[in-house]
Amino acid sequence: MYRLYLFLKLTALWAGCMHLSVRSSIHLFGQSTYVVDFENMVPPGQDYLNGSEQPFGTTYSFSTPQGLIVFPNVYDTLYGGFWVQGWALSRRVDSSTATVQNVYGVKAYSGNGGSQGFAVGLGMARLRTHALSPGARIKSLYLTNTTWNYEAMRQGLGVSKKFGGQDGTDPDFFKVVVKRYVAGALQGDSAELYLADFRFPGASAQDYILNTWEKLDLNLPAPMDSLLFILRSSDVGLMGMNTPPYFAVDDVEIEGSTVGLEEEQGRPLFCVRAMPDGRLWAEFLKPGAQFKVFDAGGRLVLNSKAQSSFFVSEKILSSGLYIAECEGIRLKFVVP
Repeated sequence: MYRLYLFLKLTALWAGCMHLSVRSSIHLFGQSTYVVDFENMVPPGQDYLNGSEQPFGTTYSFSTPQGLIVFPNVYDTLYGGFWVQGWALSRRVDSSTATVQNVYGVKAYSGNGGSQGFAVGLGMARLRTHALSPGARIKSLYLTNTTWNYEAMRQGLGVSKKFGGQDGTDPDFFKVVVKRYVAGALQGDSAELYLADFRFPGASAQDYILNTWEKLDLNLPAPMDSLLFILRSSDVGLMGMNTPPYFAVDDVEIEGSTVGLEEEQGRPLFCVRAMPDGRLWAEFLKPGAQFKVFDAGGRLVLNSKAQSSFFVSEKILSSGLYIAECEGIRLKFVVP
């Protein structure tokens, strides 16, 4: 029923393709975490990117030291155009408009921690990974309600019922269940977070519809090819779930090991990791240091100064043994 409504109501928005931003946390020797924060992704003057910039196959993706993280999107051009699958990127600060036109706003009014950017997912959205390093995994993320689905549950809009019913005693709920794929097979383990919960006895003061960002520690082990986001609601009709099938995500934390060398005040002088596609990632404690890479025969493959704390080369490496050198310190590493 909501799918038909989307056919008739959602409109296209042109915007240029962009890559997601990524920020680094404090690094420990041999271990690092990176956070997708969705900042500075939507062009100035726009509220969101919903795939209309490249219908039937947009991907919002970025590279991390642990591998590629991809947020797929499908935008259909029928009926004036509408977002039909996957993810949209948003910075819309509209926490009051309770219509389908406001699927990109969040009730929390901003991203996590007062930031601007976040992502909005449709039910059954998949967050895909590519060539993650051994042991790397998506560790945690923050979730909240979009403005439209929050108000639909609070007021009872369209086909959606008012959660709790008229006397507040109906045991309604709306939750996100996250599952992982390994080698293309959906696994049985999962993590979940309730975006609304009225299952407490009677008309309880504990009943809530989430309007803040809440952290979900996934506790799902590596490996993982992708994460599947399943929405479940107590409000189900003949056409399926009546609750609007949207949720918002921010600050996706990726955890994995890196190789560190020569710690200085508890931090490695530099870290490197070779990606299977031939690119090389490196992080430097001292930007501007001379960084060299040699192949097993001693041939100089790369000679550059790190211009920032992150350095990613072009696809210059093939399979084999290599040696990285920085300020007289050397490290052997292997490209798969």
